[in-house]
This record gives sequence, structure tokens and C-alpha cells, in this order.
Amino acid sequence: MLDKLGVSADMARNGAEAIELIVEGREYDVVLMDMHMPVMDGCTAVGLLRESGHDIPVLATGATTEEDRIRCITAGCDDYLAKPVSAESLADAIGSAMARICPVTCSRLQLPTEKTSDPVVAG
Repeated sequence: MLDKLGVSADMARNGAEAIELIVEGREYDVVLMDMHMPVMDGCTAVGLLRESGHDIPVLATGATTEEDRIRCITAGCDDYLAKPVSAESLADAIGSAMARICPVTCSRLQLPTEKTSDPVVAG
């Protein structure tokens, strides 16, 4: 789904790997963090990111109940997406996160229409 939005991504198998990628110094605009990963769940991973001073926007996925949503926001997530995630809600959430970090130069992601084969570009 991210490919269709023109977004490149690195994949982490769990929260600990996600933390490693970020702490290694890789630069990311936005993090999509599943809240129900093995080894280290998303809430723990986001909490560690925030404690270490990283302010990268984090969008939680997998928050299906109101309790999950509250846990995500309390842990430091900027927004949450309930599964199943639609391309439209993903594009809106990524676009909103990008607009918060670069409000002048970033615009919302646009979903491709069936009438065009132009790539989707954020920026």
C-alpha cells in the first residue's frame, strides 16, 4: 500500500528493531508503528523513542479499541490508524504528520486516480 502512495519504507520486525533503525541515525520523516509486535510492542518502543529525545511523528497502527487509542497517545504516538487501514486514511495520516513537521513545503499525499498513471509525490 505504501508503494502505491509513492512512499519508500524500511521494515522492522518488532519494536526493538524499529528503535535500532532510528537510534542508528537513519533519518525518517514518519514512523508507522504497530502496537502489537513481538519482542517489544509499539507503545514501549514509542515510549523509549520519546524518552531518548526523538520527536519524529509516530502513527500507531493496530489500535482498535478506545483503550488502545488512549494507550497509543499516552505512549507518545501522534495519531493512530485502526486496522484494516485504508489507502485513503493512511495517505491522510501521513500527509497530516508531514504537514506538522514541514508546514510550508509539505502537502498532503494524493491518492492516484484510475485515470492517471502519474506517481504520487509527497512534498
